Amino acid sequence: MPDVGLMAVAINFPWPALLYSLAIAVGAILLLVPLAHRTGWIDRPDVRKTHDGEVPLIGGWAVMLAISIVQFNGPASSRATTGYWVGALLLFVTALIDDRFPLRARHRLVVQFVAAICCVSLGGQVLPDVGNLLGTGTLTAWWIVVPVSVLGTVALVNAVNFTDGADGLCGGLGIISLFWFVVATMIAAGLADATGDVSAPHAGALVPLAAATIGALAGFLFFNMRLPRRARALVFLGDTGSTLVGFTLAWFAIHVTSAYDQASVSPVACLWIMAVPLADSASCIVRRLLAGVTPMTADLKHFHHLLGKSGLTIGESVCAIHAMSFLCGLIGVAGWRLALPETWMFSAFVLALASFVAITNLAWRRIDRERPGYAMA
Repeated sequence: MPDVGLMAVAINFPWPALLYSLAIAVGAILLLVPLAHRTGWIDRPDVRKTHDGEVPLIGGWAVMLAISIVQFNGPASSRATTGYWVGALLLFVTALIDDRFPLRARHRLVVQFVAAICCVSLGGQVLPDVGNLLGTGTLTAWWIVVPVSVLGTVALVNAVNFTDGADGLCGGLGIISLFWFVVATMIAAGLADATGDVSAPHAGALVPLAAATIGALAGFLFFNMRLPRRARALVFLGDTGSTLVGFTLAWFAIHVTSAYDQASVSPVACLWIMAVPLADSASCIVRRLLAGVTPMTADLKHFHHLLGKSGLTIGESVCAIHAMSFLCGLIGVAGWRLALPETWMFSAFVLALASFVAITNLAWRRIDRERPGYAMA
């Protein structure tokens, strides 16, 4: 059995790419903050946004710049596919406009579908199969995997965007998810070397792109996380950053399932890695539909708001959600590595998801009975 432990992951990880990206992101934020104030790309408090003062929405700009510079200054074999860059650019430009001049949700959704289709047509971002989730055999039909790939990309973009409501939350979830994708990728690479499985062309880009993204998000979090002597964020990620993070995670979730032939990561493991943003968005969507409003209706009823109502501070809520995300990623990667049946893993995921949705919605119903109309934007 090949050495695929965490020590091997740490030794083989491209640390220079991470550090370069971190430095670029930090430098970019320092330069862009004055520009954001002059041009109006700032977030102001309102009935739904309870932060203090005007906060620049340039975190996503810095993340995009850092990832692009590191990726395009590296070898071609370490770059993400053309479809990724086309889709990421489409989402970035749309979110850039939306941060300054808010767009209708339906227009943003159209662009997200176009970006997902670009990934499918230009970068081969298609699941090879959806696994043996129901015990009826592995599903590989194109009319199943293509729609699931497109819809999954759009769903993940919006799920991650939903989490961008507390200082440090979205960026931290991105780093945690990418960490588990890196661990799973390196395990798959080691298994492929041992068994002689052929690597896909995009396999060489997985870890380098993750390193660049982790570094960029770490640089952003330096300005966004609440610290002992800093009670507020200095910059926000903005829709440019949250949609980019979601799109990048979707790219990973699909490509790791085909990167190393039979040794590739299972789709259900990717579900567990992304469980927290998927669960939060599912809870919000179910609650809003039951309330008779559209799923895109903004409110103050995300999971971090619920933890705040239970008495936790923003920092404590963020740490608790990060811990949950880390645990879910561990369950997914460990279950795949131990070759647990996919039906078991999927059933456990569905049970956990349904329980989360039920418990959070029951909690909000109780709060609404005590304070009618609370938290509706």
